[in-house]
Amino acid sequence: AFRGGFDIKPTQKLSLAGDFQEIDDQFKSFTNSDLNAVKNQRRWGVKGGYDLPEKQKVTAAFQNIRGLVPDGEFNNYPGERDEKIYTAGYRSNFRRTLGFGVIVEQRDVEDLATPSIEKTQQQRAAFDIGGEAERMGLLGLFGYGFHYEYIDFENKRVVDNDRTTHQAALTMSSTPSEGNKITLTQKTRLRKDTYLDLYEEREDGSFLNVRIQPHRNLSSLTTAEYKRFTVPGNNIDLWQDDPFRIDRAGTFALEYIPLEKIKATGKMGRYEIERAYADSTTKNTDDFLMGQVTWFPKHHLSFGLES
Repeated sequence: AFRGGFDIKPTQKLSLAGDFQEIDDQFKSFTNSDLNAVKNQRRWGVKGGYDLPEKQKVTAAFQNIRGLVPDGEFNNYPGERDEKIYTAGYRSNFRRTLGFGVIVEQRDVEDLATPSIEKTQQQRAAFDIGGEAERMGLLGLFGYGFHYEYIDFENKRVVDNDRTTHQAALTMSSTPSEGNKITLTQKTRLRKDTYLDLYEEREDGSFLNVRIQPHRNLSSLTTAEYKRFTVPGNNIDLWQDDPFRIDRAGTFALEYIPLEKIKATGKMGRYEIERAYADSTTKNTDDFLMGQVTWFPKHHLSFGLES
């Protein structure tokens, strides 16, 4: 595996960055990088940002993703996949209580070895607005946010594979005290087959994050996730009946600093997928447990033990 990058700031208002990453198909590691989903890929990209007056900023980026080995064990694409992503954005945070941003993106994917296999284009536009309100009693510092995306996908090789997707998310958070925070997010994704003019898969998801820090040397994070996948037809009611798939996930993590130069981390979680068929129901469950201890004898030197 190879990784590299740079970050430079030629002027006070202009920032530039670039990165390169290549991970072989059979890359093995003793750390969590062995679980990285971008094996069998080469990625490189550049991005830039320019600060405008009154807390405004414009950004632009380009990224290229290439497959390394056709039909590899990971990311087993049959041919020579090439993906180009062009992105431009604008953001304004003129007030702490209100800020908004806009992003537009073009994504082109093509099989360089056999162009007839795949040649697709995707246009994406996203908008978000949010901020923080003043302290509100027991809620403390209250945060809010709304995010919306529109995605148009076009298959240049298969006429009846075009679709559009609408995604929306509403987030609310409460910070009653420093180190303690509760965040609740509700998301909805609705995909439509433009060839048949019919709504396809619908996804509703609820996400909860609770961060508690009872002591400056001890902190915890609890997450919960619940998703329902349905085929609504032209019915777009909230929380569809008869889901064909339900995902549940939850994690609990602890970080403890018993001594000044020692940090201990523990994490446990469960992920369940329940699928409903016409004649049966199946459920898959994955559990995981991780423990890690790190010692920092010097500022630029550390030793870690992980299981």
